[in-house]
Amino acid sequence: MVLGGLALFLQGMRMMTAGLRDAAGTRIRKILSKATHNRLTGYGLGAGLGLGMHSSASSVMTVGFVNAGILTFAGALPILYGLNLGTTLAMQLVSFRFTDLAYAFLFLGFAVQLVVSRGVVHQAGKALMGFGMLFLGMSIMGSVLGAFREELAPHLLAIDGGTFRGMLVGILIATLVTGILQSSGAVIGMAFVMLESGMMTSLQQAYPIILGAHIGTSATALLGCIGTGIEAKRTAIGNLFFNLFNVLLGVLLAPLFLRAVEMTSSDLVHQAANAHTLVMGVAGLALLPFIAYHERLVRWATPSREAMPTSSFLEPALLTQPESALNAGVSELNRCLEICQNSLQTIRRLQIEDDPKAFRRIFLQEEVLNEIKGATRDYLADLTRRYLSRRQALMIQYLVRINTNIERIGDHIESMATLTRKRLNKDHVKLDDEAVASLRTLIGQADEVLTALIEAMQPGWKNYDNSAKKVMAMRNVFMADAETAMKRFNQRVADHLEEPLAGLYYTETLLALIRMVRHCKVISREMQQPYFGIKPKKLGREEPKSGEKKRDRQVGLDEVNVDDEDGQ
Repeated sequence: MVLGGLALFLQGMRMMTAGLRDAAGTRIRKILSKATHNRLTGYGLGAGLGLGMHSSASSVMTVGFVNAGILTFAGALPILYGLNLGTTLAMQLVSFRFTDLAYAFLFLGFAVQLVVSRGVVHQAGKALMGFGMLFLGMSIMGSVLGAFREELAPHLLAIDGGTFRGMLVGILIATLVTGILQSSGAVIGMAFVMLESGMMTSLQQAYPIILGAHIGTSATALLGCIGTGIEAKRTAIGNLFFNLFNVLLGVLLAPLFLRAVEMTSSDLVHQAANAHTLVMGVAGLALLPFIAYHERLVRWATPSREAMPTSSFLEPALLTQPESALNAGVSELNRCLEICQNSLQTIRRLQIEDDPKAFRRIFLQEEVLNEIKGATRDYLADLTRRYLSRRQALMIQYLVRINTNIERIGDHIESMATLTRKRLNKDHVKLDDEAVASLRTLIGQADEVLTALIEAMQPGWKNYDNSAKKVMAMRNVFMADAETAMKRFNQRVADHLEEPLAGLYYTETLLALIRMVRHCKVISREMQQPYFGIKPKKLGREEPKSGEKKRDRQVGLDEVNVDDEDGQ
């Protein structure tokens, strides 16, 4: 029953986090990207996000944003401080023990999801149902542990925040359990249950468990950063260092903290929640002025020869300069194409050697592309709220369509990676050397098409039409060679020179490659549109003021036509 109650608690927390995250949608990414300009703002917004989402999930999400270049490592640090504080505020809600309302939350959340099938309200119902499951799990655990408190209580006497040995034992146990469960909330929730059931009789017993949960929750981000770039890894390690710091502070100042918390409430559960918040809050505020030193420490501890990843070009400050913002959009899309090319080159190598780390890197890069796609779409949507010339308004439409096609390219590359991994993991599916060489040749040709597309879509005004025609010509050569290769391979299958299942993997991989190149053609067509381009003389120019907008609308269209048609 205890394990079942714990499972309900964990699943309820996951449902609540997922519901709140999906209800917030893309707003989370936009909020966090704006929060990096001021450490206090980042700390506050991180706390608000941590209140709605569990720190483990939100820290992994933050690591993902850094890996995508949407956040910088330095900008993510105050957000991580806030996320950890926000989790303690969420546990403050749990400490009020709404167990009597658990079934009401469950029914109400289910009813909302039943009536509203999608959207924010549906996700809010999911979060509400998770909230009910959380308290139902606590209720089940409390009822069982309460019945056996006399038998179990002696085993917990070794955990004691009043002695160094008892403090160390409690921290180690809680760190281990939290790392396994991947949830500090579950471990601290268990501490709440043990305090309420009488298994623990003082705050000093719960205090080491709270501190250990702080360290253990860092494991989720550390696991999530496997295969990511160096800055994402540093973000996860920075989160670990922060939690080690707040635990060290909590141990050194334990007498002071315990004395202060005992004065806040007579209820042991509320005292434990307050201790959780106090340690995290004091550590965050103490470290906030010294973020630069925190960053240096992490960089010193994680030396790397890996090239620094390219950060996002989508600067919010550029939105007041429409031409500069469009230029940033082109640069960001070009960055996406370079990520796609890196994955495609890795797949070419994987045709002849199996490398699990390389496969993981490809799948992580697909997640990066999805994040960048969403960020670019939001950025261009924000730009549409500005005053734009006709060419600039059309340029946004072109970039949105290119953004979608790049996402499709990433999807097909991911499909090729999945097919290659499955083929390599099946001993009875073998392509002969000729078929493998054929695939590698065609992947190399597709790589050349991508290279031409990347060279063509450089920011700044140029003759995009000629560059796009070069991409089209290379695409036509690839299609002819792919058709010839397909016919030759089908004949080999018909002559029983290739196994039918191996033929299936070959065909599916080649079809994904053909679809990928087809999207390159679509992008090149967008680049051949009459108004596709960036004008250097307009870079850095602010959008017109309100009075100038009206004048432009009345007499400026002819000027825009001339300005756009001269190609300069």
